[in-house]
Amino acid sequence: MTYDEFVASKRRTETVCHDIGFDDGEPERGGFIYADCCYIEDAPPELAARGKYFLLIERFDWVSDDLEEMQKILWACHYVRDAGIERLSGRDLVAFMEGICASRNTGFDPELFKALGQASFSPSEAEAIACGSRNQ
Repeated sequence: MTYDEFVASKRRTETVCHDIGFDDGEPERGGFIYADCCYIEDAPPELAARGKYFLLIERFDWVSDDLEEMQKILWACHYVRDAGIERLSGRDLVAFMEGICASRNTGFDPELFKALGQASFSPSEAEAIACGSRNQ
């Protein structure tokens, strides 16, 4: 599934964890489900001052009002690897790099992508480039 297809799969629900078959023991919250397996929840009341949306991936969490940025983080830090996507190029590569940078609270340099041209990279290569630490 491409990034655009991933975003297009978004559906709103008031029972995110129930709908994907996951019980984390927390009170049920609404949010968005993507590709029938990934989700972004509405922020719980105690975090609402920091943002409208809540995303938890493994031991890392994000709270933000920027749903587009949260979707890119979810795409880059969870979906791409779980889906077994081996190569990224074009719009998918840009969304992946933007998601990695957003997840680390670092800026994404659009000029970097222009310099890469029509290249294709594995997720690990793209992550290294986005973070400025590609080893040759």
